[in-house]
Amino acid sequence: MTYASDELSVHDGQPVELYRFRLRDTGTYWYFTTAAYNITYGGDIYVATPGLSRETIDESDDFLKTDLKIKFPSNHAFSTLFMLYTPDGIIDATVFRGHGSNFVQYWDGIIKTTYPIESSENASIICGPHTDAAQAPFLIRTYERLCDVPLYGAACGLDPEVYRVPCGIASVSGITITSSVLASYDDGWFNGGYVIANNLKRKIKTHVTTTLTLVSVLPGLTAGMPANIYPGCDHLRATCIAKFDNLQEYRGCDWIPNEEPFTQGVYK
Repeated sequence: MTYASDELSVHDGQPVELYRFRLRDTGTYWYFTTAAYNITYGGDIYVATPGLSRETIDESDDFLKTDLKIKFPSNHAFSTLFMLYTPDGIIDATVFRGHGSNFVQYWDGIIKTTYPIESSENASIICGPHTDAAQAPFLIRTYERLCDVPLYGAACGLDPEVYRVPCGIASVSGITITSSVLASYDDGWFNGGYVIANNLKRKIKTHVTTTLTLVSVLPGLTAGMPANIYPGCDHLRATCIAKFDNLQEYRGCDWIPNEEPFTQGVYK
């Protein structure tokens, strides 16, 4: 039997769905299924999750406007991740639908909005197409002094693993964490970078001696846990040269005049 024949069969069709979520740049995955039992698919175990459901996928001529609403029990561990702090980074969402061992990819996109407690019973996660990850129109760059490409992105070309600093967490207090390893780096070295620990990712606001201040609390992080810390960039030309030796990919425009020459004149 094939997926198509099972899907059309009144007798043999017993559809179940698999939900896979992936936090980009961390290798963190979550696997759930609507079945009453755990299912192994593609080498991964999808955990039976009572109360997991979704609304109908809208059939639209414009796939860029096709959203999907997934519902979890309001007290489910995955939905409570979003109760106070949304994990940094893009979370991919993929739905597989199948019968028996025959599954097909049914929907693919990203998490865009969450309602951690929509009602006393449900928490909702709104997913949209991958194009929702774009925060600006395509094919547009800004003319400015600072480099306008994301550090470690495709246009930047740097491999974050080259700059990764493994360490152990010495202490945790709210949005601050400490590690003795950080003392080997100049203050500010990790400003604007990020930390990956406890399978989650958080942006770094400031780095002073052995202390990092994060943009928000990293849930479940405790002293003694391992972490990987990645330096940030202030997008200045001097930093690109001295810190990353990546001038060939620098996109800033250092020599923009301080005053508009067509109205102020070239000479004073």
